Amino acid sequence: MTLLERTTTAPTTTIELEQSAPAPAVPDAATLEPARLDHPAFGHANQATVSPVTMELYRVTLAGSIIGYLEAAGPIWVALSGELHPRAVEVGQHRLFAAALRMLTDPA
Repeated sequence: MTLLERTTTAPTTTIELEQSAPAPAVPDAATLEPARLDHPAFGHANQATVSPVTMELYRVTLAGSIIGYLEAAGPIWVALSGELHPRAVEVGQHRLFAAALRMLTDPA
């Protein structure tokens, strides 16, 4: 038996791959319910209602009035104070959503 015959007659093994579950769907901002943040560490933020406008922009209301917006800018959340988004004024930036929200609800 030659070396070539020994290497070509080796048994083969088949590997069956499991089918992975489909990726979860990205929620549509128009169908999301407003979120309540009820943790006491949020200060007055626990009384705010956060509603998605788009996937990167969230409206913040307190006692039924719009107090501002939170906008994603890459890994940063920008807190914008004002009733109208185009005219809202930046009050701060933070890497955490909750900290940016607190900038709107508990101004220094």
